Amino acid sequence: EDVSLAAAHFMLSQLAQLEGDTAQRMNEARMAAELQPGSAAMHDAYATALRAAGQLEEAAAEYERAIALEPHWAAPHYNVALVLEQLDRKADAARHYGEFVARAPRAYEQQRQVAEERRRVLAGQ
Repeated sequence: EDVSLAAAHFMLSQLAQLEGDTAQRMNEARMAAELQPGSAAMHDAYATALRAAGQLEEAAAEYERAIALEPHWAAPHYNVALVLEQLDRKADAARHYGEFVARAPRAYEQQRQVAEERRRVLAGQ
């Protein structure tokens, strides 16, 4: 793993996002995740780039990789729930919204409330 090279690709993906270059963003984020396969943050960033490009199935898989690496990190649970909801996988989305609510720090109270409401709606409660 070349952490510094992965960080450079991550930064380039952020620059590409600012420039509105979705393809370059996705490519740089992919390289960062490949160079640092044990980094949940790199997989989360790649998944977010995939989501922005409309590649929802691939984004869901990358978010799941991030979760597998850092199961207690709240953000990927919320992000994958958004994607799963778009893919009409309501039960899976509801489960991940619930995981986010259980893990999110207090600073995310508003987002926790939104996630809890989405979880209830999707679970039919």
